[in-house]
Amino acid sequence: MCGVRVLRKAYYLLAPLAGLIVAGCQTAAVPGDVTASISRPAATGTGTAIGGSHQQNLASLSEVITRNPDDAHALNLRGTAHAEAGELRRALTDFSAAIKLNPVYHQAYANRALVEARMGRDAAALADYHRAIALAPSYQNAYIGRGRLHMKSGRMPLALSDFSRAIRINDENPVPFYNRGLIYQARGDHRQAIDDFDFAIDLRPAMAAPYLSRGRSEVAILEHKAALRDFTLATELDSRDPEAWVWRGFAAEKLGRRRNAARNYRHALRLDASSAPARRGLRRVASRSS
Repeated sequence: MCGVRVLRKAYYLLAPLAGLIVAGCQTAAVPGDVTASISRPAATGTGTAIGGSHQQNLASLSEVITRNPDDAHALNLRGTAHAEAGELRRALTDFSAAIKLNPVYHQAYANRALVEARMGRDAAALADYHRAIALAPSYQNAYIGRGRLHMKSGRMPLALSDFSRAIRINDENPVPFYNRGLIYQARGDHRQAIDDFDFAIDLRPAMAAPYLSRGRSEVAILEHKAALRDFTLATELDSRDPEAWVWRGFAAEKLGRRRNAARNYRHALRLDASSAPARRGLRRVASRSS
């Protein structure tokens, strides 16, 4: 239940609009929390506050742009507001306008790349990440975003390199640790994967995804008690994820706790009636109990 399929799932979990740059500061997605990852400074250089309703934000930013049509920073801000609201084409237009006004605006290139990736325009996104990195070689978000694109397309050595570079730039961000751990996991390097998931959890302990991923690697090296603890934490942090309940059931099954396993598989099926792993697990523990 791991490998490249898990990597692709993780890409879609972490990628959408995470790490948009709105005031020159760096933000990045946290595993399991993509919508809250857009930076919201209290005020910007234009005097426009970010907060309140989406329409209020847009109205304020549009007013600033009307007064200052050559303000690339305001366009980048408005593009972020559009992106946060899912208005990707409008976001793309604003980021492109910001870049036209300021061709060395590396944050706007990275923001546009995120939106392009969300729209499935991977080649354009990759080109924009390359440009952002060329303009700012120590810009962590661009390495994270480019690494995700490499993951998505199966270019794992390049993804590994980008996440490792991102960690060297800032080792207090859980995202590159988590993503690099997924690559180690897919390669079968489970001890290294666990080390990276450990770092991600230490940096941001309230996110479910690193616990779930660490548990998968613990299962692979037959540390089922540790895995059960991690899957339990994952279900406590995200009780609506059927996969976490399936894995919790699997760890319990491996420990000989068939009734516990059956309860977890049934709970997974209540969340997702189409879960084939949950159905198979329930059949296994039922047959062994008979």
